[in-house]
Amino acid sequence: MKLPFSLYLQNIWILIAVLLPNLLFLFLKPKDAIKPSYKNLILKIFEHVGRIGMIFLPFFYEFRIIGTLDFTFFGLMMICLVLYYACWIRYFVGRSSLLLYGPFVFIPVPLALSPVIYFLCAAVVQKSILLFAFTLIFSIGHLPISRFNYLNCKKQ
Repeated sequence: MKLPFSLYLQNIWILIAVLLPNLLFLFLKPKDAIKPSYKNLILKIFEHVGRIGMIFLPFFYEFRIIGTLDFTFFGLMMICLVLYYACWIRYFVGRSSLLLYGPFVFIPVPLALSPVIYFLCAAVVQKSILLFAFTLIFSIGHLPISRFNYLNCKKQ
């Protein structure tokens, strides 16, 4: 029986690269234990629906770098990943909520912004309008929630 779609299981690296620090975070919570109190249900729904699409959709599209456009967006993906890891290292060294949500150099909420750009670039390389759309949906919820958490940490 032939499936009406192909599964590209080798694309798991797209997810693992972003999820690894999050797994470590499960064991290394902030020392200051500031609990975010964001209550906007609509933004939380956008964030969760987008996240589901971002987790599953990369497996249904081929990841091939063909031409300058793909190479450019793959390069942007790698830059976002380096920024993402630099910010996670900064957080793990200090383990403060402010480091988790705070700006890095001139980039606001970099631990929220860098994976959004990373997945938007992955969508371009994979030529996946659906992944692009789900990443935008995710960003509509995730970015304002992260910004709120940052402002909440600054107050406390």
